[in-house]
Amino acid sequence: MDKTEKKNDNFHLYLNGFNFAGGCIALAALNSGLKVCLKLDRKLDTTFYPELSYFYPGSLVQTRTAYADFLFLLRCSSLFPHLYFPKRSLFFQQEAKPNMSLHVGFDKLLRRDRESSSLPIRTEKFRDYHSLNPSFELGALVLEYQFDRNQAVRELLQFCVREGLILLDEKEPKMAQLTLSCPALVKEQYSIQLKKTQYPFPNPIRVKSSNFDLILNPVFNDIVVQIYKVNTKISASDFVEEMKLILTRLKIVVLDEIDDQIKKIHSPIVAEKYHSVDEIVDYPLHLQRTHIIGWKREIQKQLGVNINLNFLFDSYPDQAMTNINFRNIQNECDEKFDLAKQTGISYAHFSHLFYRYRRSIDAMIEQVYEKMNMERDAKKLWDEVVQETNQQENDT
Repeated sequence: MDKTEKKNDNFHLYLNGFNFAGGCIALAALNSGLKVCLKLDRKLDTTFYPELSYFYPGSLVQTRTAYADFLFLLRCSSLFPHLYFPKRSLFFQQEAKPNMSLHVGFDKLLRRDRESSSLPIRTEKFRDYHSLNPSFELGALVLEYQFDRNQAVRELLQFCVREGLILLDEKEPKMAQLTLSCPALVKEQYSIQLKKTQYPFPNPIRVKSSNFDLILNPVFNDIVVQIYKVNTKISASDFVEEMKLILTRLKIVVLDEIDDQIKKIHSPIVAEKYHSVDEIVDYPLHLQRTHIIGWKREIQKQLGVNINLNFLFDSYPDQAMTNINFRNIQNECDEKFDLAKQTGISYAHFSHLFYRYRRSIDAMIEQVYEKMNMERDAKKLWDEVVQETNQQENDT
Protein backbone atom coordinates (compact mmCIF):
# COMPACT_ATOMS: atom_id res chain seq x y z
CA MET A 1 0.00 0.00 0.00
CA ASP A 2 1.43 3.38 -1.00
CA LYS A 3 1.76 5.55 2.09
CA THR A 4 1.87 8.74 0.01
CA GLU A 5 -1.69 8.10 -1.11
CA LYS A 6 -2.92 7.96 2.46
CA LYS A 7 -0.79 10.36 4.49
CA ASN A 8 -3.08 13.35 3.90
CA ASP A 9 -6.27 11.45 4.75
CA ASN A 10 -8.03 12.23 7.99
CA PHE A 11 -7.57 9.35 10.43
CA HIS A 12 -9.75 8.37 13.32
CA LEU A 13 -6.77 7.34 15.49
CA TYR A 14 -3.12 8.37 15.56
CA LEU A 15 -0.86 6.18 17.70
CA ASN A 16 2.41 7.56 18.98
CA GLY A 17 4.22 4.38 19.94
CA PHE A 18 2.88 0.84 20.10
CA ASN A 19 2.19 -1.53 23.00
CA PHE A 20 -0.07 -4.51 23.71
CA ALA A 21 -3.14 -2.61 24.91
CA GLY A 22 -2.84 -0.04 22.13
CA GLY A 23 -2.31 -2.81 19.57
CA CYS A 24 -5.49 -4.64 20.62
CA ILE A 25 -7.53 -1.44 20.41
CA ALA A 26 -5.96 -0.45 17.07
CA LEU A 27 -6.63 -3.88 15.56
CA ALA A 28 -10.23 -3.83 16.81
CA ALA A 29 -10.64 -0.31 15.38
CA LEU A 30 -9.25 -1.38 11.99
CA ASN A 31 -11.57 -4.40 11.94
CA SER A 32 -14.45 -2.03 12.76
CA GLY A 33 -13.71 0.10 9.68
CA LEU A 34 -11.75 2.94 11.30
CA LYS A 35 -8.63 4.54 9.81
CA VAL A 36 -5.58 4.25 12.05
CA CYS A 37 -2.02 5.53 11.61
CA LEU A 38 1.10 4.96 13.68
CA LYS A 39 4.45 6.60 14.32
CA LEU A 40 6.87 4.23 16.05
CA ASP A 41 8.72 6.25 18.68
CA ARG A 42 11.09 3.40 19.54
CA LYS A 43 12.29 0.02 18.34
CA LEU A 44 10.09 -2.80 19.56
CA ASP A 45 11.69 -4.95 22.24
CA THR A 46 12.80 -8.39 20.98
CA THR A 47 14.00 -9.81 24.31
CA PHE A 48 12.30 -12.80 25.94
CA TYR A 49 10.86 -11.62 29.25
CA PRO A 50 7.78 -13.72 30.01
CA GLU A 51 4.95 -12.99 32.42
CA LEU A 52 3.05 -15.66 34.32
CA SER A 53 -0.68 -15.34 34.88
CA TYR A 54 -2.17 -15.81 38.34
CA PHE A 55 -5.91 -15.95 37.90
CA TYR A 56 -6.89 -18.47 40.55
CA PRO A 57 -8.84 -16.56 43.23
CA GLY A 58 -7.80 -16.61 46.86
CA SER A 59 -11.35 -16.00 48.11
CA LEU A 60 -14.92 -16.39 46.92
CA VAL A 61 -15.35 -12.63 46.42
CA GLN A 62 -12.53 -12.65 43.85
CA THR A 63 -14.08 -15.39 41.72
CA ARG A 64 -16.19 -13.24 39.41
CA THR A 65 -13.29 -10.94 38.47
CA ALA A 66 -10.88 -13.87 38.13
CA TYR A 67 -13.28 -15.67 35.81
CA ALA A 68 -13.75 -12.60 33.59
CA ASP A 69 -9.99 -11.95 33.46
CA PHE A 70 -9.30 -15.57 32.59
CA LEU A 71 -11.82 -15.60 29.74
CA PHE A 72 -10.32 -12.40 28.38
CA LEU A 73 -6.87 -13.99 28.40
CA LEU A 74 -8.19 -16.95 26.42
CA ARG A 75 -9.84 -14.61 23.91
CA CYS A 76 -6.59 -12.71 23.45
CA SER A 77 -4.78 -16.02 22.95
CA SER A 78 -6.94 -16.69 19.88
CA LEU A 79 -4.68 -14.19 18.06
CA PHE A 80 -1.46 -16.08 18.85
CA PRO A 81 -2.02 -19.19 21.02
CA HIS A 82 1.67 -20.17 20.80
CA LEU A 83 2.54 -17.13 22.93
CA TYR A 84 0.44 -18.36 25.89
CA PHE A 85 2.29 -21.39 27.26
CA PRO A 86 0.46 -23.50 29.91
CA LYS A 87 2.44 -23.94 33.13
CA ARG A 88 1.57 -25.70 36.37
CA SER A 89 2.10 -23.29 39.26
CA LEU A 90 2.13 -23.96 43.01
CA PHE A 91 -0.19 -21.56 44.85
CA PHE A 92 0.28 -20.78 48.57
CA GLN A 93 -1.66 -18.37 50.78
CA GLN A 94 0.43 -16.77 53.50
CA GLU A 95 -2.33 -16.21 56.03
CA ALA A 96 -4.65 -19.13 55.23
CA LYS A 97 -4.84 -22.70 54.05
CA PRO A 98 -5.76 -23.27 50.41
CA ASN A 99 -9.49 -23.45 49.81
CA MET A 100 -9.66 -26.55 47.62
CA SER A 101 -13.44 -26.35 47.41
CA LEU A 102 -13.02 -22.92 45.86
CA HIS A 103 -10.40 -24.23 43.41
CA VAL A 104 -12.58 -27.18 42.44
CA GLY A 105 -15.52 -24.82 41.87
CA PHE A 106 -13.34 -22.49 39.80
CA ASP A 107 -12.17 -25.45 37.68
CA LYS A 108 -15.79 -26.40 37.02
CA LEU A 109 -16.57 -22.80 36.10
CA LEU A 110 -13.72 -22.94 33.56
CA ARG A 111 -14.93 -26.38 32.37
CA ARG A 112 -11.52 -27.86 32.96
CA ASP A 113 -11.02 -31.57 32.66
CA ARG A 114 -9.12 -33.75 35.09
CA GLU A 115 -5.86 -33.19 33.23
CA SER A 116 -5.87 -29.44 33.85
CA SER A 117 -7.71 -29.23 37.18
CA SER A 118 -6.06 -28.03 40.38
CA LEU A 119 -4.50 -30.49 42.83
CA PRO A 120 -3.89 -30.20 46.60
CA ILE A 121 -0.22 -30.37 47.63
CA ARG A 122 1.11 -31.18 51.12
CA THR A 123 4.77 -30.21 50.84
CA GLU A 124 6.09 -32.72 53.37
CA LYS A 125 4.89 -35.59 51.13
CA PHE A 126 6.69 -34.41 47.98
CA ARG A 127 10.44 -34.70 47.73
CA ASP A 128 10.68 -31.68 45.42
CA TYR A 129 8.90 -29.46 47.95
CA HIS A 130 9.92 -31.07 51.24
CA SER A 131 12.25 -28.18 52.08
CA LEU A 132 9.29 -25.74 52.12
CA ASN A 133 7.69 -27.47 55.10
CA PRO A 134 6.66 -26.13 57.63
CA SER A 135 6.83 -22.53 56.26
CA PHE A 136 4.50 -23.52 53.44
CA GLU A 137 2.70 -26.67 54.48
CA LEU A 138 -0.31 -26.77 52.15
CA GLY A 139 -0.69 -25.51 48.61
CA ALA A 140 -2.57 -26.06 45.38
CA LEU A 141 -1.05 -26.95 42.03
CA VAL A 142 -2.96 -24.90 39.44
CA LEU A 143 -2.70 -24.34 35.70
CA GLU A 144 -1.63 -20.84 34.61
CA TYR A 145 -0.21 -19.36 31.39
CA GLN A 146 3.18 -17.88 30.54
CA PHE A 147 2.76 -14.91 28.22
CA ASP A 148 5.43 -13.65 25.79
CA ARG A 149 4.38 -9.98 25.66
CA ASN A 150 7.25 -8.64 23.55
CA GLN A 151 6.64 -11.11 20.74
CA ALA A 152 2.87 -10.57 21.02
CA VAL A 153 3.36 -6.82 20.48
CA ARG A 154 5.42 -7.49 17.35
CA GLU A 155 2.84 -9.91 15.95
CA LEU A 156 0.03 -7.48 16.80
CA LEU A 157 1.78 -4.82 14.74
CA GLN A 158 1.98 -7.23 11.78
CA PHE A 159 -1.76 -7.95 12.14
CA CYS A 160 -2.50 -4.22 12.17
CA VAL A 161 -0.40 -3.52 9.07
CA ARG A 162 -2.19 -6.29 7.19
CA GLU A 163 -5.53 -4.77 8.20
CA GLY A 164 -4.60 -1.33 6.86
CA LEU A 165 -2.61 0.45 9.58
CA ILE A 166 -0.57 3.27 8.00
CA LEU A 167 3.02 3.69 9.24
CA LEU A 168 4.06 7.33 9.19
CA ASP A 169 7.55 8.71 8.80
CA GLU A 170 8.86 11.23 11.33
CA LYS A 171 8.14 14.23 9.06
CA GLU A 172 4.70 13.17 7.89
CA PRO A 173 1.81 15.19 9.33
CA LYS A 174 -0.74 13.66 11.63
CA MET A 175 -4.35 14.59 11.05
CA ALA A 176 -6.51 12.46 13.28
CA GLN A 177 -9.57 12.91 15.43
CA LEU A 178 -7.81 11.37 18.42
CA THR A 179 -4.10 11.02 19.28
CA LEU A 180 -3.01 8.23 21.62
CA SER A 181 0.38 7.80 23.26
CA CYS A 182 1.29 4.11 23.74
CA PRO A 183 4.45 3.81 25.88
CA ALA A 184 6.16 0.49 26.48
CA LEU A 185 5.44 -1.49 29.63
CA VAL A 186 7.85 -0.54 32.42
CA LYS A 187 8.56 -4.02 33.74
CA GLU A 188 10.68 -2.64 36.60
CA GLN A 189 7.45 -1.36 38.17
CA TYR A 190 6.14 -4.85 38.79
CA SER A 191 8.92 -7.42 38.32
CA ILE A 192 12.52 -8.26 39.18
CA GLN A 193 14.86 -10.55 37.26
CA LEU A 194 17.23 -12.48 39.50
CA LYS A 195 20.15 -13.27 37.20
CA LYS A 196 21.81 -16.70 37.42
CA THR A 197 19.93 -17.58 40.60
CA GLN A 198 19.32 -21.24 41.37
CA TYR A 199 15.67 -22.23 41.48
CA PRO A 200 15.22 -25.48 43.48
CA PHE A 201 11.66 -26.40 42.44
CA PRO A 202 10.08 -27.95 39.31
CA ASN A 203 7.19 -25.46 39.11
CA PRO A 204 6.67 -21.71 39.40
CA ILE A 205 5.38 -20.61 42.79
CA ARG A 206 2.84 -17.97 43.77
CA VAL A 207 2.51 -16.71 47.35
CA LYS A 208 -0.48 -14.56 48.22
CA SER A 209 -0.24 -12.38 51.31
CA SER A 210 -2.47 -9.59 52.59
CA ASN A 211 0.01 -7.05 51.22
CA PHE A 212 0.91 -8.40 47.76
CA ASP A 213 0.97 -11.30 45.32
CA LEU A 214 4.43 -12.72 44.68
CA ILE A 215 5.14 -14.98 41.68
CA LEU A 216 8.44 -16.76 41.02
CA ASN A 217 8.88 -18.07 37.50
CA PRO A 218 12.14 -19.83 36.49
CA VAL A 219 13.29 -18.77 33.02
CA PHE A 220 16.45 -20.54 31.81
CA ASN A 221 19.10 -19.70 34.44
CA ASP A 222 17.21 -16.75 35.92
CA ILE A 223 14.13 -16.22 38.05
CA VAL A 224 11.53 -13.64 37.04
CA VAL A 225 9.84 -12.37 40.21
CA GLN A 226 6.49 -10.65 39.63
CA ILE A 227 4.93 -8.56 42.37
CA TYR A 228 1.50 -6.96 42.54
CA LYS A 229 0.88 -4.81 45.58
CA VAL A 230 -2.51 -5.18 47.25
CA ASN A 231 -1.97 -3.04 50.36
CA THR A 232 -1.10 0.47 49.11
CA LYS A 233 -0.52 1.75 52.66
CA ILE A 234 2.38 -0.55 53.54
CA SER A 235 5.65 1.33 54.10
CA ALA A 236 8.62 0.82 51.80
CA SER A 237 10.73 -0.74 54.55
CA ASP A 238 8.00 -3.19 55.59
CA PHE A 239 7.36 -4.05 51.93
CA VAL A 240 11.03 -4.84 51.35
CA GLU A 241 11.40 -6.85 54.53
CA GLU A 242 8.30 -8.99 53.93
CA MET A 243 9.36 -9.63 50.35
CA LYS A 244 12.84 -10.74 51.39
CA LEU A 245 11.44 -12.89 54.19
CA ILE A 246 9.15 -14.80 51.83
CA LEU A 247 11.94 -15.27 49.29
CA THR A 248 14.19 -16.63 52.05
CA ARG A 249 11.47 -19.05 53.16
CA LEU A 250 11.22 -20.19 49.55
CA LYS A 251 14.95 -21.05 49.68
CA ILE A 252 15.85 -18.31 47.18
CA VAL A 253 19.20 -16.63 47.74
CA VAL A 254 18.45 -12.99 48.48
CA LEU A 255 21.16 -10.35 48.05
CA ASP A 256 20.99 -6.86 49.54
CA GLU A 257 21.25 -5.46 46.01
CA ILE A 258 17.58 -6.25 45.35
CA ASP A 259 16.38 -3.78 47.99
CA ASP A 260 16.44 -0.91 45.49
CA GLN A 261 14.63 -3.04 42.90
CA ILE A 262 11.87 -3.86 45.38
CA LYS A 263 11.53 -0.19 46.33
CA LYS A 264 10.93 0.69 42.66
CA ILE A 265 7.93 -1.63 42.78
CA HIS A 266 6.72 -0.14 46.05
CA SER A 267 6.71 3.45 44.80
CA PRO A 268 4.42 3.33 41.73
CA ILE A 269 0.97 1.97 42.51
CA VAL A 270 -0.63 0.06 39.65
CA ALA A 271 -3.88 1.95 39.12
CA GLU A 272 -7.08 -0.07 39.18
CA LYS A 273 -8.70 2.47 36.84
CA TYR A 274 -7.43 3.28 33.38
CA HIS A 275 -5.54 6.50 32.66
CA SER A 276 -6.79 9.44 30.60
CA VAL A 277 -7.81 8.53 27.07
CA ASP A 278 -4.80 10.26 25.49
CA GLU A 279 -2.34 7.75 26.96
CA ILE A 280 -2.75 3.97 26.74
CA VAL A 281 -0.41 2.45 29.29
CA ASP A 282 0.41 -1.25 29.28
CA TYR A 283 -0.35 -3.14 32.48
CA PRO A 284 0.53 -6.60 33.84
CA LEU A 285 -1.29 -9.57 32.41
CA HIS A 286 -4.05 -9.87 35.01
CA LEU A 287 -5.09 -6.21 34.59
CA GLN A 288 -5.35 -6.18 30.78
CA ARG A 289 -9.10 -6.78 30.55
CA THR A 290 -10.06 -3.88 32.82
CA HIS A 291 -7.86 -1.35 31.06
CA ILE A 292 -8.34 -2.41 27.43
CA ILE A 293 -12.12 -2.47 27.75
CA GLY A 294 -12.09 0.82 29.68
CA TRP A 295 -9.99 2.61 27.09
CA LYS A 296 -12.05 1.16 24.26
CA ARG A 297 -15.22 2.64 25.78
CA GLU A 298 -13.61 6.03 26.27
CA ILE A 299 -12.31 6.10 22.69
CA GLN A 300 -15.78 5.18 21.41
CA LYS A 301 -17.22 8.15 23.30
CA GLN A 302 -14.58 10.49 21.92
CA LEU A 303 -15.05 9.36 18.31
CA GLY A 304 -18.77 8.58 18.39
CA VAL A 305 -18.19 5.20 16.72
CA ASN A 306 -18.32 1.55 17.75
CA ILE A 307 -15.15 -0.52 18.23
CA ASN A 308 -15.97 -4.21 18.44
CA LEU A 309 -13.46 -6.25 20.45
CA ASN A 310 -15.57 -9.39 20.08
CA PHE A 311 -15.36 -9.13 16.31
CA LEU A 312 -11.59 -8.80 16.62
CA PHE A 313 -11.14 -12.07 18.48
CA ASP A 314 -13.59 -13.90 16.21
CA SER A 315 -11.89 -12.67 13.03
CA TYR A 316 -8.78 -14.84 13.21
CA PRO A 317 -8.62 -18.57 12.47
CA ASP A 318 -6.31 -19.60 15.32
CA GLN A 319 -8.03 -21.14 18.31
CA ALA A 320 -7.63 -20.02 21.90
CA MET A 321 -5.04 -21.82 24.01
CA THR A 322 -7.11 -24.82 25.08
CA ASN A 323 -5.70 -28.21 26.09
CA ILE A 324 -6.57 -29.69 22.70
CA ASN A 325 -5.03 -26.78 20.81
CA PHE A 326 -1.89 -26.93 22.96
CA ARG A 327 -1.43 -30.62 22.17
CA ASN A 328 -1.86 -29.83 18.47
CA ILE A 329 0.79 -27.11 18.74
CA GLN A 330 3.08 -29.50 20.63
CA ASN A 331 2.71 -32.04 17.83
CA GLU A 332 3.50 -29.33 15.31
CA CYS A 333 6.61 -28.44 17.31
CA ASP A 334 7.75 -32.08 17.27
CA GLU A 335 7.21 -32.29 13.52
CA LYS A 336 9.22 -29.12 12.91
CA PHE A 337 12.00 -30.38 15.17
CA ASP A 338 12.29 -33.51 13.04
CA LEU A 339 13.07 -31.16 10.15
CA ALA A 340 15.52 -29.06 12.17
CA LYS A 341 17.39 -31.56 14.36
CA GLN A 342 20.13 -32.26 11.82
CA THR A 343 21.30 -28.67 12.28
CA GLY A 344 22.51 -29.74 15.74
CA ILE A 345 19.97 -27.77 17.76
CA SER A 346 18.67 -29.32 21.00
CA TYR A 347 14.96 -29.97 21.45
CA ALA A 348 14.77 -27.54 24.41
CA HIS A 349 16.37 -24.74 22.39
CA PHE A 350 14.23 -25.44 19.33
CA SER A 351 11.04 -25.63 21.39
CA HIS A 352 11.74 -22.19 22.86
CA LEU A 353 12.27 -20.74 19.37
CA PHE A 354 9.22 -22.51 17.95
CA TYR A 355 6.85 -21.01 20.53
CA ARG A 356 8.30 -17.53 19.89
CA TYR A 357 8.55 -17.69 16.10
CA ARG A 358 5.93 -20.26 15.14
CA ARG A 359 4.82 -18.37 12.04
CA SER A 360 8.41 -17.93 10.82
CA ILE A 361 9.92 -21.26 11.90
CA ASP A 362 9.85 -22.91 8.44
CA ALA A 363 11.82 -20.07 6.89
CA MET A 364 14.23 -20.07 9.85
CA ILE A 365 14.94 -23.80 9.47
CA GLU A 366 15.61 -23.33 5.76
CA GLN A 367 17.95 -20.39 6.44
CA VAL A 368 19.97 -22.38 8.96
CA TYR A 369 20.45 -25.27 6.52
CA GLU A 370 21.60 -22.81 3.86
CA LYS A 371 24.14 -21.28 6.25
CA MET A 372 25.54 -24.69 7.27
CA ASN A 373 27.69 -24.63 4.14
CA MET A 374 29.78 -21.92 5.80
CA GLU A 375 29.29 -22.52 9.55
CA ARG A 376 28.70 -25.69 11.63
CA ASP A 377 28.22 -24.24 15.13
CA ALA A 378 24.48 -24.80 15.77
CA LYS A 379 24.10 -22.11 18.45
CA LYS A 380 25.89 -19.51 16.35
CA LEU A 381 23.80 -20.41 13.30
CA TRP A 382 20.47 -20.20 15.08
CA ASP A 383 21.41 -17.01 16.95
CA GLU A 384 22.25 -15.41 13.62
CA VAL A 385 18.97 -16.48 12.04
CA VAL A 386 17.00 -15.26 15.08
CA GLN A 387 18.69 -11.88 14.78
CA GLU A 388 17.86 -11.72 11.07
CA THR A 389 14.25 -12.75 11.74
CA ASN A 390 13.88 -10.04 14.41
CA GLN A 391 15.29 -7.46 12.04
CA GLN A 392 13.01 -8.56 9.22
CA GLU A 393 9.91 -8.45 11.45
CA ASN A 394 10.84 -4.97 12.69
CA ASP A 395 11.28 -3.76 9.10
CA THR A 396 7.99 -5.26 7.90
